Amino acid sequence: MKLRKALTDASGPDTSEWGRFRNELVGGRRGADYVLGALAQDGVSVMFGLPADSINSLFDAARKHSGIRVVTCHHETHGTLMASAFGKLSGTPAIMTATNGPGVGHLPVGARDAFLDEAPLVLLPGTVPHSMAGMRGFQDLNGEKLLEPWADGIFRCESIAGLSRIKVVAPRAKHSKRPVVFISAPDVLMDPCSIAVDQTPTLHPASQWSSNCAAVERAASIIDEAVSSVILLGDSRNSPTELPESVYSMAYISPSSLQGSGWGKIPTCRRILPSATYLPWSGDEVAVIVVGDWPNELENQLTNIAVIHLTKTPSWRVETGKYINLCGTIASDFLEKHMKQAKVEFSPPASNDLFSDVVPLINRVSGEADLISCEPGTVLESVFLHLEERNRTFTSSFAAATKGYGIPGAIAGAILDNTRLNIAVVDEAGWVESQIEVTTALKHGCHIAVIYLAIDEEEVQRCCLEGKALGLNVRVIEGLHTPDELRPFEMLILRTHRSSSRSPEELQFSGRQRWQLASSCTSTSRLESQESFAMQAVAAAKTLGEVSIIEVRDECTLLRILNPLADAAMDGAAVVLVAHEEAWNVSADRILPELAHSNFCGSFEERETLVEMAKVASSTSSTVSLVRIQSGATVSRIERRTHRTQNCSQLALPQPSSIEQCKAILESAQNAVILVGGGAKDRERIALLATKLDAPILATMAGAQFDSLSCFGGYVGSSGQRHSNTSLREAEVVLMLGVSNRGAAFELVGNSKVVLDVNSDLETLASRKFDSLSIHSDSSTFVTALLKSEIKKASDNSHQLSYMRSTWWDNAGQVDTLAGKLRPSYVVRQLDESLPADRGFAFTGDVGINTLWLFRFRKHHASTIWSRNFATMGFGLPAALARVKFTGQPTVAVVGDGGMGMSIGAITPDCESPVLCVVLNNRGLAAIRYEQEFFGWPEFESGYINPDFAAFARSRSWDGRTITTKQELRKAINDFVVEPSPMLLDVVCTENEPPMPALIPKPVRVASALFAWARQGRKGLVSARTALSAMIFFR
Repeated sequence: MKLRKALTDASGPDTSEWGRFRNELVGGRRGADYVLGALAQDGVSVMFGLPADSINSLFDAARKHSGIRVVTCHHETHGTLMASAFGKLSGTPAIMTATNGPGVGHLPVGARDAFLDEAPLVLLPGTVPHSMAGMRGFQDLNGEKLLEPWADGIFRCESIAGLSRIKVVAPRAKHSKRPVVFISAPDVLMDPCSIAVDQTPTLHPASQWSSNCAAVERAASIIDEAVSSVILLGDSRNSPTELPESVYSMAYISPSSLQGSGWGKIPTCRRILPSATYLPWSGDEVAVIVVGDWPNELENQLTNIAVIHLTKTPSWRVETGKYINLCGTIASDFLEKHMKQAKVEFSPPASNDLFSDVVPLINRVSGEADLISCEPGTVLESVFLHLEERNRTFTSSFAAATKGYGIPGAIAGAILDNTRLNIAVVDEAGWVESQIEVTTALKHGCHIAVIYLAIDEEEVQRCCLEGKALGLNVRVIEGLHTPDELRPFEMLILRTHRSSSRSPEELQFSGRQRWQLASSCTSTSRLESQESFAMQAVAAAKTLGEVSIIEVRDECTLLRILNPLADAAMDGAAVVLVAHEEAWNVSADRILPELAHSNFCGSFEERETLVEMAKVASSTSSTVSLVRIQSGATVSRIERRTHRTQNCSQLALPQPSSIEQCKAILESAQNAVILVGGGAKDRERIALLATKLDAPILATMAGAQFDSLSCFGGYVGSSGQRHSNTSLREAEVVLMLGVSNRGAAFELVGNSKVVLDVNSDLETLASRKFDSLSIHSDSSTFVTALLKSEIKKASDNSHQLSYMRSTWWDNAGQVDTLAGKLRPSYVVRQLDESLPADRGFAFTGDVGINTLWLFRFRKHHASTIWSRNFATMGFGLPAALARVKFTGQPTVAVVGDGGMGMSIGAITPDCESPVLCVVLNNRGLAAIRYEQEFFGWPEFESGYINPDFAAFARSRSWDGRTITTKQELRKAINDFVVEPSPMLLDVVCTENEPPMPALIPKPVRVASALFAWARQGRKGLVSARTALSAMIFFR
């Protein structure tokens, strides 16, 4: 009854914005506080993630909860790998949280790693508000479908009352050794919550487990029917008992056995690699006794084999006629009784000398209790086969074989125990994927070190420079001069004796991800991250309007490029994904058909035909098409989704009555404006309509094609200018043409008396949060019909707005510094003046406050490309590289340090293109900081320790420069104009230039910000002074 009353009362508090602010003033609890409090009570102590809009409340709750340590990463994929490694090492789940859309799109790689390696993990993905879910709006990616294949359970919460289910999540993750997902919308997490953690049932897990007699009898019958049996040791931490020495004399092990103890007693000839061709249990008459955790990396080799699995706690695997799980004391008794029947065969000695020279180095520099985090593949195999056992702890991506695991695994080890040294042993492929997280270790004081295995002198020299740029102390190991110890934040580069950084099997599929545009084909560079590479393909399609073809051959790569595919789907880029059978997975089956317009499936022999059909489909619909190559397919299968009329050749025609109604409203209006978005295609006709109405054209960022018109009044929303936002706010009538559901402009539109909303997408119209006359029509057809009706002049304010825009532009971005550091607004204004569009320079944008500066302080954006509707960080630099590759046009990428950290793998030594990458480095996620403060919360974990981006660029043969003064900025820009070549400018900017005054926040936001600033002392005083002055004074 008490619980029911508490849940009933929870629906009572005021959930309005003012109600949330009052709750914050009095220190009340919110949904986010309840979620983290419940998880902490269940033993969860660490949260990994990256703060962002929909999950900021979780970070603020963690700030207030002393029992939850927060570890912020540069990339959510790496953060999820850290959380997975933490679960493997500790047996206790960690939290991984990520914002809706692109953040959630980065979760599957680590979730797959945890699922396949049986690591407990709690995933708290962000989501759009429930009212917007499934409407294909801004950053609306279905995280539930995306994560379902890699989770033991998914719980969705739609109200405060539903939060109590969080009590099940951590125990379930711990016992199933799998990820468990809890999804709650941001409004539920921010709403006041009167439920106390102690008002919900507390779960007391079982102290021990034991199988029933029937299971023992079935297991005994399997052994009796077999001619012989083989003992295979998994992770001994889940063994039912302390193993007697006699077991080691006859057992076999696989790489995941390194996580436990006792593996060193097994000779090399009985260490089984996942790629082994000889297996001691070959034949139908052999039963396998697996002791400890299941060796997932041998899953295929154990399929259809009779297996008795002996564990301390249940394995939760599905029991079949050939698989029985016995746990507890009964399992111990079973092992003692039947191990004497096990056979021992001495297989041919395992052969892996590719990295054998690293083993003496690890033995020499690692302490007795240190942790070794190995990259999967040949690195792990070499350590597994040649290293002697001591008290060291090991971790790797055993079954998932996720490249880039080494450094995140070492960081997770340091979070668990920072008194030891946590050593990441990496090769080139792993280093390229996760090297940026070295700075995460520096930020959080994690005692990690790196051993890098290089193959030639060029790689040694390059990595020496890269390691220093990332903040490590680098030493190169030459000959017999091996150091006696390895210290925290040190990197040892070992020149190995192998001729390649990849095994023969990996070399066979070198460049397994490739993309093609028209007749040009490009394969992955050795030093380029997979996600950045796919971003280039999407950006090329956006730039040229042609079809890009991305081809992948493995499952993990497919998961790594989900965000570029989602970006293509949401921004209308024509992309064909060709996925070979070994790349397809259950996760792809769930989410990719939702992103794609068409789905083609057939055999390899039909590949060319299917690709041509998909290219036509993508070109027609301007979106993603799938081609799935499946062996054994005899007849191709085609699945087509329903067209979204916004992206196809069919046009939605307006009703004649709606044309007459709109005409009457516009002709009678004294103050009308036209607001255009990405769906407004017919630039000339819309300009003619604006001239007839004498109404200014305002645009969201997606309507950039209109900014060169004489009747253009400016951009609106958070990236716009004050005069254009004021014009939209004061307009009597707003004619909206092809505007999506993204952005802050709607706060201004909602104040208008009459809104005429024209859009070809019904879902967009249905999900509006303001009153309007909604017209389902293609914008070009609608405008044509309106012009034919001989519509007459409505208002007379376009000339006045043009004058205001001109006056604003004369003063915009002219103040160069704030507190001695360059202003981002000044940097962008200098770029615009020195590299204008009419001289052949193009621009690309990233995501965050840097894009706001780009659109506000650069005049023309008709050719600017960025991630519009999916807003995935790390897009700007790959997009610039793609544009230059296919057009030869000198291109400037304006990115923030957050986006640069995510796309650092796009800087490759073989680039000779005229690309200028300008990093607006304010040492953190400035947009997130202001979001936190304007909700009344002190800034928390939005800051970064960044690498030396300029030095990193120089290590890869770019011209890298650190810019601190306006003279250095002007000289660097001039040098690029004179000799366009790969250049990166790390511009040290002030972190205190606020995003105002384009959109003055609502009173409740100002009140909340004042409260947040008051709570931050001197730091808050700086924020208050700069933000308030920007709101008050025109600039």
